[in-house]
Order: sequence, then structure tokens, then C-alpha cells
Amino acid sequence: MSTPADGLARPVAAPVVAKPLKSSREPVPGAGLLRIALVTCLAAMTIITLAAGLLVLLLWANDRNSGLLSRQVQDTWDRVRGLADAQLLVAIAVVVFATVWFGLATYNVARASAKRRYSIAVALTLPAALVGVWLIGDRIVEPSEEWPGEVAGVALQALVLAVPLVVYEYVASAVDARRNPARATYLIGVGSAAMIQLLEGLSTIEVGSGPGEWPLADDWGRLASYLLIGALLQLVGTLFANEACRSLEDAAQLRYELRNQFTTSVLNRASPTGPLVPPMPVPAAPDAAVPVAPEPPTA
Repeated sequence: MSTPADGLARPVAAPVVAKPLKSSREPVPGAGLLRIALVTCLAAMTIITLAAGLLVLLLWANDRNSGLLSRQVQDTWDRVRGLADAQLLVAIAVVVFATVWFGLATYNVARASAKRRYSIAVALTLPAALVGVWLIGDRIVEPSEEWPGEVAGVALQALVLAVPLVVYEYVASAVDARRNPARATYLIGVGSAAMIQLLEGLSTIEVGSGPGEWPLADDWGRLASYLLIGALLQLVGTLFANEACRSLEDAAQLRYELRNQFTTSVLNRASPTGPLVPPMPVPAAPDAAVPVAPEPPTA
């Protein structure tokens, strides 16, 4: 027979303590400015390639119509060589801005998603991949005298460039950012690299200081067409790169706002003394008429 004392002697289960919610932190400002600087440099590269293509096209057209003096040809190729040097400097700026933007965007994703597994070191995959592409082109593609070796080198470059894309998609999955713009940017980048190495590009045109060191006159029209096509690819790639950057920034900001609202709602519901954070007042419509109570009749 049980007694009341038996019930008091029963062990009481320990209360379950819920783990605290990881609060989302606001993204650090500055990614938008870095994106604008990056896109500006990409647009400058497009303009430089377009200008070089138009110069070579005019050179080819004038040579076919009336012929040119050697001095005029030399001046044109000097300008093309100057544009190639300027594009190299802008390309270095593109790599710097892209690396810094990727690091800051990755850090913002970690703050907004409350996941600390992301490191800024993932941004170094971009310059590392570009160095790998350059080494493959210098050691494999350029020394190859037959097309199978060149195609194999370009395929290997495509695999190396896929590493930053995989890292981007891994980071973007934390905030459900769109990945299609980044994939399109990757395809355009691989196509541009293949065109520059297998056909011709502004950085691969060999221009000397004398008539014997210029490209052959019969190739001027072909070079101009390659440069103009390359400028078009760069323009499309610039648009997709801007969209890829903006989609990751917007997704991180949206994830921060959603998690912040969710955390606030959970804390307000769990508080025994009422809402910890009062709801935001809903402003009245500016044109809404305010009802006025009628005045009591006077005697």
C-alpha cells in the first residue's frame, strides 16, 4: 500500500533547458561599393578591348582602300600596345577588387546566416585559380604545337576555374542566393580564356617596333573580328558578374532581416512578462479622415 510519503520520494526530472538561439548579425557595409568598383574595372576592360578592335578594323579598312604609310601603321600598333598595357593594369585591379569583395561577402553570409563555418580564406580560391590558369597556359597551352594539347590545356583550365565557382555556390547555399548568374559568368570566362589562347586576344597580339615585327596585313581583319567578339563576351560577362555579386549581397541582407524577425518573435512569445520588443506601430494613411466625436447639444 502506497503512502503520500512515497510520492514525495520519487525523483523529479531535471528541467530541459533549450539551447539559445544564434542571433543573426547585420552584414558589414561596403560590399556594394566593392561591387561597383569591380564592375567599373570590368567595363573599362571591355572599352579597352573595343577600342583596340576598332583601331585594327580602321587600319585594315584604310589599307584595303588607299594604302597606308609605315609611319601610320606604326602609330596604330603603338596605340594598340598601349591599350594592352593599360588592360593588364586594369585586370590586376579586377583581381584585387574581386578577391576583397568575395571575402567580405563570405563574411557577411556567415554573419547573416549565424553560421561560423565560413572563413574569409575561401576568397583566396579566386586568385589561386587565376594563377593556376596562367601557369597552365604558360606551361601547357602555349608550348603545344598541335590542337589536342591546346584543347587539353584549356580543359584543365576550366577545371581549375570551377573551384571558385563551387566555393561560391557553397557559400550562396547558406542564404539561398541565386547561382545561375555565377554559372553564366564562369562559362563566359572559360570561353574568353579559350578564345584568347586558341585564336587571338589583345593580350596575345605580338607587336614589335618595326615593319617586320607587325602582324601581317592579311590578318588585320581577322584580328579585328576577334577583338570585337572578345569585347562582346566581356560585356556580357560583366553584366552576369554584377548580377552574381548583387544576388549574394541581397540574399545575405534578406536572410539577416528574416532571422532577426524570427528571433524577436520567438523571444516575445517565450517572455512571461509580455513582449520584450514592442511591435512597430503601423502608420496611418496620410489622407485618412480622423473621426471626430459630435459635440453634446447645448441648452
